[in-house]
Amino acid sequence: AMTGPARLALLLLSLLGVGGGRARRAGGAAFLTRPGIKSLVRAGRPQPAFQGQEAPQSVELSDKLNEWAVSTLKGGIDIIMHDRPFARFYALETIARVPYFGYLCVLHLKETLGWVRDSELLQIHFSEAWNELQHLRIMKALDGDARFADRFVAQHAAFAYFWVAVVLYLVNPSFAYNLNQHVEEHAFRTYDDFIGEEEKWLRGQPVPAVAREYYEAEDLYLFDQFQTIQVQGPKPRRPRLNSLYDVFVAIRDDELEHAATMRDLIDRGDDQRGP
Repeated sequence: AMTGPARLALLLLSLLGVGGGRARRAGGAAFLTRPGIKSLVRAGRPQPAFQGQEAPQSVELSDKLNEWAVSTLKGGIDIIMHDRPFARFYALETIARVPYFGYLCVLHLKETLGWVRDSELLQIHFSEAWNELQHLRIMKALDGDARFADRFVAQHAAFAYFWVAVVLYLVNPSFAYNLNQHVEEHAFRTYDDFIGEEEKWLRGQPVPAVAREYYEAEDLYLFDQFQTIQVQGPKPRRPRLNSLYDVFVAIRDDELEHAATMRDLIDRGDDQRGP
């Protein structure tokens, strides 16, 4: 068994990107095997790294640290807004979109310095930020931001997370992706639980105009750019909204796609570390 200092050293090495190659790129390897998510992934999709073999301890430690951090933050929001689901979702969406801003800032910096020449990541992360913005607009339409206290908590948490995302993405993009993967997984589970608990009520509620404007537009701006696993099949996702239930299903599936995209970027090794 490893001692406490040895475990801490491994974690720091992982965060700094020491150890290279596959070990550095495999954070969040268990994503597609987690209960409740695997059932939504179509057969034949790429399997996670290290399937059937032991992942490096540094990867396991960093993954557990990220999972703990996200669970702690989400637990705090759940306590503060336990009786107001739309306020919780407003906070969730306010926080969930800021890491993409951070990634874009770092990528623009590296591009300016001549370290990055591939524009694919810029497009992917902008499309994710745009999608999360639409989620936030929907939650505002549902009065999720009605209370000053809820806005205060969400906005200050988002401000802090932005700088965390920037620093982590500068130091180790895979670690940053793994952290955000946990955020998106928690978002998926949160929406999935809410849909299951409130299905009857949701089916009787109208579709907010902003949701219809986004999901049923003739031009779904950059919507296909972050679709990694296509949870609804091989055809492009095109949500059809008959009630508020369909809106939340669409948002839930978006979060699953975001989480899968983060995992895919880790597996691909899109580190963009420098020249």
